[in-house]
Amino acid sequence: TIPLDTSQVTINAFFQQHVKPWPVASANAFDVNALAKTFNIKNVPVRFLVDRQGRIAHRYIGREYGNVIQGIQQIVNTN
Repeated sequence: TIPLDTSQVTINAFFQQHVKPWPVASANAFDVNALAKTFNIKNVPVRFLVDRQGRIAHRYIGREYGNVIQGIQQIVNTN
């Protein structure tokens, strides 16, 4: 996960309420504006599920965190 939020406190609080089954980058670890431009992010939150080849498998817009977990499970189960 590459959070776009600039507050580490906010990021930590989010993952205290949600499962964190993968690594999460620190706040400000990446250039937020460059990421938004590169991935054409206009709405936040946006989550991308990326396959092993680096291709975007699915784009989640909104607060559908549970759907991201289900998407990952489906990909893992089919591979």
